[in-house]
Amino acid sequence: MTPEKQQKIREYAIALESKLLEYSKDDSDVASLHTQLKDLIDKAKQGEITQPVKNVPASYAFSFNETPLATRYPDIKRSYSDFRFEIRHEDTNSILELMHEIKQQAVEKK
Repeated sequence: MTPEKQQKIREYAIALESKLLEYSKDDSDVASLHTQLKDLIDKAKQGEITQPVKNVPASYAFSFNETPLATRYPDIKRSYSDFRFEIRHEDTNSILELMHEIKQQAVEKK
């Protein structure tokens, strides 16, 4: 992943952690969610996520729009969704550059 992508992931991790810490004081479900995500959030903040993460913990909590956490905390849902999307997907520019390189190599072989 590019340094820019890692920075974006870091920013989303910080935003998500902030929401989790804010609400976990009063809600044990949020505290549990924070516990499940803590290692991944910490890795993201340290810049240790260098490859897409396929299995993101706690995706069940927001897999449907009407789960209790999603209903009570739409801001956590939004932060989680942003974070999850970024760590699961390659940088679009990197993919486009790779596709261009492959195409160039194919043209050169002709």
